[in-house]
Amino acid sequence: MIKDKVKADGLRKDVRMPKNRCGRVFWTTSLLALATATGAMAQAPADELVVTAQKREQSVQDVPLSITAFSGQQVRELGLSRPMDLANQIPGVTMKSPNGDNSPIFTIRGIGLTDFTVSNNAATSVYVDQIIKPYYPMINFSLFDLERVEVLKGPQGTLYGRNNTGGAIKFVTRKPTSEADAFMRLDYSKFDTFEFEGAVGGQIVEGLNARLSAFTRQRSKGYQYNVYTGEENGEIDRLAGRFALEWVAADNFDALLTLHGGRNRSDVPQFKLAPPFDAVAGSPTVCAAAAQGVRARDGSCVDILGHYDPDPDIDHTQSGNAQGSGI
Repeated sequence: MIKDKVKADGLRKDVRMPKNRCGRVFWTTSLLALATATGAMAQAPADELVVTAQKREQSVQDVPLSITAFSGQQVRELGLSRPMDLANQIPGVTMKSPNGDNSPIFTIRGIGLTDFTVSNNAATSVYVDQIIKPYYPMINFSLFDLERVEVLKGPQGTLYGRNNTGGAIKFVTRKPTSEADAFMRLDYSKFDTFEFEGAVGGQIVEGLNARLSAFTRQRSKGYQYNVYTGEENGEIDRLAGRFALEWVAADNFDALLTLHGGRNRSDVPQFKLAPPFDAVAGSPTVCAAAAQGVRARDGSCVDILGHYDPDPDIDHTQSGNAQGSGI
C-alpha cells in the first residue's frame, strides 16, 4: 500500500510501504524498547519531517527536489540492515554487486556505473553524516541507530559536487543530546538469523554529551547448498559499533567527535550458472531457451567454456557439472 500522510516519524514524498516487509518470513521478539525522541525530529510538528537535502534544515514538503526519506524508526520496521536494502523500497533505485555481496553499486533512474573495478567512482554517491564514500566497497556498512535516510534523485552536482549525476544517498546517524535515552531491539528469523541493535546516550557532565550504539547480525545456517561439497553457504557474521561525543562550549559553538567501526565475515553468496550459448553451435550463439528467458538445465545451453548446471533448484550450487567441468 502507499501512504501519503506525512508524520514526524515517517517521511515523505512518494514512499511505498510494503505489507509484509519485502516478503521475508520472520519472527520478531522485542525484549526492550525504551526511547526518547530527541533533536529536530522531536520538535517538529506532527505533520512535518525535517531533512537537510539542501544543506539546511527544511520540511520535506518544502524541498524542490525528488526526494524519498526514511526515519530511523522506519528503517528498523522495514528491516533495512545494509544500504543495498534501499533498492527494494524506492522506485527508480536499483542495486547490483559485480564483485560478490560486498561491493554494491547504486543506480538511480538508470544512471550508475557498469565497471566492476573497485577504484572507480560511481555516478551516484553515498554519504554518511555529510562524509562521502567515494568507492563502492565502502558502502557495505551496517545501518543502525539512524536519525534518517534521504535519497535525492536526479543530478545533484550543484549542491554535492562531482559523481552525483544519478543522485545522492544520505545516511544521517543519531547524535548525542543532553536528554538521557536508550533502546534495544532483538530479532530472530529463519535460518537461525539473530539481529541485535541498541544504543544509550545522554549528558555526562554539563556541556558534554555522549552516545554509544552497537549492531550485530548473525546467521548460523546457510540458505544455499553445495551439492558437490555437501556444505551449506550463506552464514552471516556482521558486527558494528559507534561512539559519539559532543562538546557544547557555547550557544553558538559545539564540536562532535565520532568513532565508528565494523567487520563482516559473512559467506559470499555462490552464483547459479545460467549459460546463454548454444551447445552445438560452432561460435557463441544465443541458445533457444536463453532467447526466451528460460534457464535450460539439459545441456543445450552452455557458457563460453562449455559448462552448464543441471540442477534446477535455485538454492543448489555446485563445483562441477555432468560433464565433469568446474563452474
